[in-house]
Formats: sequence, structure tokens, C-alpha cells
Amino acid sequence: MLHRLLTIIAVSLIPVLAQASELAGSSKKSIEPADRGLSRVETPRDSRKRIALVVGNGQYASSPLKNPVSDARAMAATLRRLGFEVDEQINLGYMPFNEAIEAFGNKLKPGGIGLFYYAGHGMQVQGANYLIPVDATIRTENEVRYKAIDAGLILAKMESAKSDVNIVVLDACRDNPFARSFRSASKGLAQIDAPTGTIIAYATSPGKTASDGKGKNGTYTEALIQAMESPDLKVEEVFKRVRRLVLDKTNNVQVPWESSSLVGDFRFIRTGTVSSANSSQQSAQAINQPSPPSKEAEDLDELIARAEAEERAKREDLERITADLAKYEKIVASSKGSELRQVAWKALSQKYPEANRVPQYDVTAFLAQKGLYLEDGRVVTADQKKRIEAERTAKIAQEREEARKKELLANQRTVRTGNYHVQGKNPNGSSYSGSVVISKNGDTYFLVWKISSSTYSGSGTLADKTLTVEWGDSSPVIYHLENDGRLVGTWAKGTALETLTPLQ
Repeated sequence: MLHRLLTIIAVSLIPVLAQASELAGSSKKSIEPADRGLSRVETPRDSRKRIALVVGNGQYASSPLKNPVSDARAMAATLRRLGFEVDEQINLGYMPFNEAIEAFGNKLKPGGIGLFYYAGHGMQVQGANYLIPVDATIRTENEVRYKAIDAGLILAKMESAKSDVNIVVLDACRDNPFARSFRSASKGLAQIDAPTGTIIAYATSPGKTASDGKGKNGTYTEALIQAMESPDLKVEEVFKRVRRLVLDKTNNVQVPWESSSLVGDFRFIRTGTVSSANSSQQSAQAINQPSPPSKEAEDLDELIARAEAEERAKREDLERITADLAKYEKIVASSKGSELRQVAWKALSQKYPEANRVPQYDVTAFLAQKGLYLEDGRVVTADQKKRIEAERTAKIAQEREEARKKELLANQRTVRTGNYHVQGKNPNGSSYSGSVVISKNGDTYFLVWKISSSTYSGSGTLADKTLTVEWGDSSPVIYHLENDGRLVGTWAKGTALETLTPLQ
């Protein structure tokens, strides 16, 4: 407990240290070297909240990729250096991928900066881009929207958060690993319009593919990291530099692409002072030139010394109170009787006059007189108490939400038994309707269809949210379980469609 008590003083020192930081900044500005004839423009430090989700998927059962994991880790490390709060996710399956996007969207706030980076397999289907989870098993093109992540979901989360700037980086233009089972042969990703305030960056131009790379990192991500760490480049200029780097590295074969509707400005690195006649690197060097001592610097030393003295005094005070309370509580816990307790309280009251202003033996009230509180067996400040209570409330809310999600997921992964209405289309395009009864024995589901005057039967098993039913034809009926309980599927090798709607 004593170790925790020693940290209490940190909260009270924040305003003093902030004042010291401001004085340091003003001192540096006043003693900066001559401008050497350059016109200089002051730029404020970008204090907007930076949130990033970084995903690297490489461990696919078929067509594994070498670079995405190392690309994602390198990108996450770079973003942390640039002041982003980063959620780094590696080799995500379908459900964890969705949960990571949901958590990312909840963190985004109005006026902030949001960045999503993905490296791994991606594909386009009917003009939409999909990111492939590592556990995806996709047999036909019709299954993609049920088993892959629609990139539009990330854009929707960002747009609804009303962030100032949203950045989406898709290093996902590698060959489609499931293309041989698809009717269409679309390569790469499709170009989609960026919502207002968003820039979408692709590793290569629409409809083209990019290689996984031969080194530790892919060509595109390696160039992007290099450009992001260049001071004072606007985000649009960063991606222009990336394009030049990738074109040079690939002999003009791979051309990175962007779709932008940015309104505000954003720089990954701002040095604080920008030269209008020199490069950003020269400006940063000029700002960081060593400076001679000054009166402001001397004042700063005095301020730091005073802050350190106040810190020592508060620490010593807390250590003394902690030791005395430990002695008092030891006496109270003994079997010597109330008389000894009364003597101990009198001794405590003589040393700390605040104890005379509270009911006898009330340690909690005594601490409150000094602005301190007992919380979970620890002595804490008022600010710490508020923070602990807020964390406790947030934890309870999180546990309730997790329990709700767990229950919801459990319900969503179970096919209801009972009567269903059938609506479908035959391979020749004609429509049909009827009814289905679904029953279950163990892990096996049994289906009996009644279509007009014909009756069909079949059985199958549920894997994740996919129900595969063998019914005597050369190909099974493959259903996807929707959140509302419907079963939406295909048969005749994907050429016929069928929807089962549960009846109440």
C-alpha cells in the first residue's frame, strides 16, 4: 500500500510541470538562432486525438502471405511514435475482425483523427471491396459478402464518428486466393469514392495487383512508413511521395492510388516552425540548434527545483501519515481493549490537529480533512478516487456489454427449429415458394421442403454461421445464418437462390 501512496503526489504536480513546459517553450522561442533571411510561418501543434486500427492477415490456410504481419507490426510501431493510440491486430478471423472494427468505431470522436490500415488478402465483388479473414472458406462468389469484411463498414464507422480527418490504407491488392472458384475474374480492388473528410489509399491502381514483396516488408508499406516520418508533409504529399518511391522501386510497374475528399489539413509530424524557403528537414535542424543560457532558462531551473521540493514534502507527509495510521490500526486490531484505543487516538490527534475536528476513532473522516480517502484499502486523493470510481463503473458497463454480446452471438449462431416459409429462384430464373420444417438431432439438422406438390428432404451441419445441407443433388444447398434468424443460401452450384424465413 505504501508504494501506491507514493504516487499520489503526481496528480498535484501536473499544473506545475505544465507551467514549466510552457516556460521551456517560450524560452526556446526567444533564443532561437537568426532566421538567416528565411520567411518563417508559425504552425500550432496538432493536439487532435489520433486513433488507429492496424490489421495484418497472413496466416491463411490456402495462399498464405509472408509480409502482412511484419508490415502491420512496423506500421503500428510507426504510428505509436507519431502519437497515435494503436489497436494492433494480427491474423484475425471473421468475428474478431468485426469486433475490432466495432471497438475502433467506438473510440473515434468528433474532431479527431482516425486511421485504418490493412495488409492481407482482399478482393472486389460487384464493385465492392472485401478484406479476407484468415478463417474464411469461400466456395462461390455469392458467399463473399457473408464471410469477408466489407471495406464500406470501416468507412461507415469513420463517417458516423465525424472525425476531422479519416485515413484508410489498403495494402490488400494481392491475387484473389479464391478466384478459381469464381465466375468473374476481377483482379485487385475496386475504386470507391471516399466520404467527406476521408482519404483512401491503395497499394496499387484499381483493378491491378501488387506483389507480397521479397523483403521483411512489402514495397508499398516500406515506402509509406518512410514518407510518414518526413516532417511537415501534408497527408496528400505523403502519398505522393509514396507513389514516387514505389514507382522507382518497381520500375513503374506498381502505381499506388488514392481517392480523397479531405476538407481539413493533417500532418503526421509537425516541427512547430515551418520554413517557406527551405526544406522541412532544414527547418527542423534550425529549430533544434543549441542555444546560449538565458534568464528564462535560469527561471526554469528555479521552477523545476521548487516543484521537486514540493514533491519531496508531499511524499514525506504521505509516508508519515501512512506509517502513523498503520501503527494506530495495529493497536485497534489488538485485543488490549478500548482503553488502549482511546490512548492511541489521543496521540494521533495531538500529532494531527485535523483528527480533533471529526468523530472519535473515525479514520475516514480524519483523512477527508486532509483531502484523502480510503478506497479498496488504499489511501488516495480526490482525483484518484474519481478515477477509480469511473474505472469501476466502466468495468461494470463493459462486463454487461460483453455478456450481452455473448448472449447475442450465441443466439445468432443457432438455427431455429420449426416451420419456415421458402422463397427462391430456380437456375432458369423462374420463382418458387413453399414451406420447410427444420428439426435437429445432436449436431445434425434435418430439413423437409414442400414445394407445390413435391417434397424434398436433406440433412446437414452448421459450421460457424454456414449450414451445408445434402439433399440428393450433385451439389449441396449452402445457407448463411442471418442475425434475424433467416437462412439465405444458394444451390445448383450457386446458380439458384433460396431464402428461408422462420414463422412465428
